[in-house]
Amino acid sequence: MSANPEWIHPCRPCGACCSTFRVSFAHAELNSVWGEVPTDLTEPLTPSRSAMRGTNCATPRCVALDGAVGGFTTCTIHLTRPSPCREFNAAGEDGEPNERCDQARTKWGLAPLTAADWAR
Repeated sequence: MSANPEWIHPCRPCGACCSTFRVSFAHAELNSVWGEVPTDLTEPLTPSRSAMRGTNCATPRCVALDGAVGGFTTCTIHLTRPSPCREFNAAGEDGEPNERCDQARTKWGLAPLTAADWAR
C-alpha cells in the first residue's frame, strides 16, 4: 500500500482535547527544573504540580494550542509538551479506542474518529 501524500494526521484539524481537559503534571517536567516543558506557559497547581496555562478553568484552552478547534490546529510546543499530552492518543490511533478523545470531539461538535480517518 502506498502512502497518501495528502493524508493529514487526524489531530491537526481538531484540537478538541487541548480545549477540553486540564493538563496537569509534576513540576519536574518544567524546563526550570529538570524537564523540557516551558515554565512560562504553565501555572502552579500545588507545591509539586503544574498545569498548562489556560487549562485549569471552566472553559479550558491550552495556551500552546494555535488555531481554531475543528479547523487547522497545531501545538506550539509539540516536541516539549508535558507527559499527559504525550500519553494522550487520538481515538483509533494504533487501533486503540480513546473515550476521552471521543468525549472532547463530541463537545466541540466533531464526529468521533473512525478507521477511515487513519487510512493513509
